[in-house]
Formats: sequence, C-alpha cells, structure tokens
Amino acid sequence: MIMRHFKISFFVSCLFFIGQTVFAQLDEFKLSDYKLPNLKRHQLDLILNSGSDINNETNSIEGHKSDYSGINGNFFANYNYYQNSIKYQGQQNISLDSRYSMLNQQTESDNLPPYKYTTDLSQIQTTININVQSDNRFYYRNLKYFEIQLSTWFILENRKQNTEQNYSLDNYYNSEIRLESNYFFVKLPLYIGSGRIEQVQDARQSIFILNKLLKVNRLQRIPSHDEIIAMSEKISEVKNKRFFDSRLQKIEELDTVNSVLTTMGLIRDTDITYFTSLNDMWAYGDRQQRLAGYRVYFGVEPEMNIATNGQKQDIGESSSTYPQTDEDETSRFTAKRLLIAMGFDYEKPIHQKWQYSFQSKLGVGPATYQVKKDYKMPDYVQSTEKINNMDYSLWLNTEMGFSPNTRTYLTISVGAFVNYNKGTYYWQSENQESKNKSYNLNAGLDAYYYISPKLRLSGKLTYIMDYLDGTHSIDYYNSNNLYSYPMNGWDLLIGKNKLQHSSLFFKVAFSYSIF
Repeated sequence: MIMRHFKISFFVSCLFFIGQTVFAQLDEFKLSDYKLPNLKRHQLDLILNSGSDINNETNSIEGHKSDYSGINGNFFANYNYYQNSIKYQGQQNISLDSRYSMLNQQTESDNLPPYKYTTDLSQIQTTININVQSDNRFYYRNLKYFEIQLSTWFILENRKQNTEQNYSLDNYYNSEIRLESNYFFVKLPLYIGSGRIEQVQDARQSIFILNKLLKVNRLQRIPSHDEIIAMSEKISEVKNKRFFDSRLQKIEELDTVNSVLTTMGLIRDTDITYFTSLNDMWAYGDRQQRLAGYRVYFGVEPEMNIATNGQKQDIGESSSTYPQTDEDETSRFTAKRLLIAMGFDYEKPIHQKWQYSFQSKLGVGPATYQVKKDYKMPDYVQSTEKINNMDYSLWLNTEMGFSPNTRTYLTISVGAFVNYNKGTYYWQSENQESKNKSYNLNAGLDAYYYISPKLRLSGKLTYIMDYLDGTHSIDYYNSNNLYSYPMNGWDLLIGKNKLQHSSLFFKVAFSYSIF
C-alpha cells in the first residue's frame, strides 16, 4: 500500500516537473532574438462630415426673441506609409484637416420699454491644418545608418464676423471684424548613427498564444526556437496588411495564425476551446509595445517657427452715443535654431514580462527669437523685440514596465529636461544681456491589476515641476513633447524672471461586480 502511494506521488511529481519544464522552455525565449521581416504598408483614409443646427426661442413674458442657425463640417484625409527591411526603416504620414462653420443669430429684446434692442450677428470661420511627418533610416554597413527626418505643420485660420446693433432713440452701430492666424513649423534633423531598435511585441504575442494553448491542453508539442520566429513573422505580416473591414480583417488574421499552428503540427484538437483561446490571446496579447535594441546618433537639427496673429475691425455707420473706432493689430513670432545634437536610445526586454527604456539627448547651438507687433488704434505703433543666444539643452527619460499577462501591467517613468541659454536682448536701440536657466522634472505611474473577473484595481499618477530663472528669458509652454524641445509655444519675458510651477494628478479606481 505504501509502495502504491509512493508510485502515485512520484508519477504526479514527474508530471508537474515536466509541465513546469515545458512552460519554462517557452518562457526562456528571448524577445530580442526576433527581427521584423520585410514589410510594406500603404493606407489612405478620407472622412467628410457635415451638420447643421437651427434653434428658435421666444419668451413672451420677458419680451425676448432669439433665432439661431448654423452649419459646420470638416474634411479629413490621412496617408500613411510604413516600410521595414534590412537596409531601411521608415514611416511617412501626411494629413489634411479642413474645417468650416457658418452661423447667423438674430436677437430682439424689449423688456425695458420704451427701449428696444436688436442684434444681427453673422460669422464665417475656416481652418486648414496640414501635417507632414517623415522618418527615414538608411542602413549601409552592419548597423551603421544615415537618418533624415522631416516634421512640418501649417495651420491657417480665418474668421469673419459682422455685427449690427440697433438701440431705440437712434443709437446704433455696425462693424466687421476679421481675424487671421497662421502657424508654420519645420524641422529637418540629419543624423549619422549606429544601432537598430526592433519592434518585438509580435514575438511576445506568439508566446502568449502558445502558453494559453498549452494551459488548456491543446498544444501537441513545444515549438522550436525557429518555429516561434516563423510564427511571429507571419503575425507581423498579417498585422501590416491593409484591410477595409474590421470584421474581415479579424477573420483573416485568425485564419492565418490557425494555418501556421496546424501546418507546423502544433495543435492537438481544433475545438471551441482552441478557437476561443486563440481569439482571446489575439485580441489582448499585443496591448503593450515591446522594443529591443539601441541607437546612438550625432547630427544637426535646423528648426524654424513662424506664427502670425492679426485682428482688424472696421466700423461702418455708428451713432455718437456709442462711438467706435477702427482697430488693426498684427503680432508675428519668429524663432530659428540650429542645434548640434547627439543622443542615445536603449530598449531592453528583460525576460518576457519586463521592459526597460532609456532615452537621452544633448543639443548645443545658436538660436534667434523675435516678436514684432504692429498696432493702429487709430495711431500707428510698432514694437520689435529680439533675442540672439546660444542654447544648451539636455533631455533624459527612463521607464520600466511590467506586464505579467494580458490583463495586468505596471509602468513607472521618470524624466528631466534642463536648458541654459545666454545671449543678447535687443529692443529699439538698446542691447542688454539675456540669460536663463530652466528645467522640467516629471514622473508618472500607470497601473492596472486584474485580480479576478469580478474585481479590478487601476491607478494613475503624474507629477510635473517647471522652474525658470533668468533675465530677458525665453519662456516655453505647451511643450508636451520635451524630447524634440519644440518651439511651438514660447514667449519673451522682459526683465528679471523667476517662475516655478508644479502639478500633481492621481486617480485610483476600484471596480467590483457584485452580481
């Protein structure tokens, strides 16, 4: 009897050890061994929207009546091209977003007899936004490459507003206001470098699929290293195929993966358990991007930014009781910079569940900032301010991610941006010293914990601190992407300045389904 229990225990232990060994074989696959195959994808999308809004409101008690009508719409076009090969990595994106709106509003009020007030307002507004992003790396020997990028935005916005107001007792005026703003930004980095960073999340998804099928006892055998690579390549290819219907896309994607698994002889039984497990891992197995490799580069970054805002008000007929004057105001912001830059990017998948990222960049070079304003109200006044300086900037960012399964993840990131510049401030005939130091510190945490089908816990935390100290300084704001140190949001601060700002945001959510 004792010997029989011993044999049973020994047999169960062997099965457990074999199962753990099998799982370990899959978990030992290195994501960094995977390289994307040759891929090409073209995609062009067009979207046209149009709508209207008509309202009529009458309040007989208060003596108020209002009629409103409006129409608006937009046209959006986006072209995307992606290519990956041994000799080239690149992506192109061109988008056009055109919007328009027209409205008419009439208001009449006689709630304070004998006074009567009427307003007739009409407005037309158009916006055109063109964005071009191009990233190209050409590999010529081993992992050495030449890189050229292009980032450009063009935004044009016009608004025309006509207003006519009439009061009883012969008080009236009408006016036309024209607002125009345009924004142009272009950046053309040129680098030489060494290294290559690959997307390896498709290999991670292959492991998710195989582990799931092994867990539900639908895997006939453990695939070899080369078979996992081949399976991941097929996944990458079908993901980069152009589809026009999301349902047909999913059907073909699942059919492709199923064909690979069955052709390799990996599947024990293609029943409903097999297909639901495959569908689950296909839908949720690629939520986190995984990268592997490094890049070190050196080059130049020419950059220019021009923003113009104009407002002009023309007064037509006007009574003397409510005198109005013509106004004409134009502001033009111009920034130019040429940086000598060097940087290092590093991506490391630590085992299969951890991802470490590190990016750094150092830039040095001359920069010019100018603000020119013209006023006419009714006298003409012109003001020009300019700063020429040397710009020194350093950007660092690091991130650690943990994804043990398809439903749970944790990401912690820390970043810093430090800038120092020194030069000359010009205003009229005066020249003064300009210098400032500034830095930005940021930290973040993003987590989601799938405890059970009924219980989930999520949390998000973001901390940002900005500091600036200087004389005749450049103040950057709206700079969401500190990596490129953009000039799409800046202003001149005259005199001595010391600014400090910090913000903390956090959110914790607990979800429990009782029944």
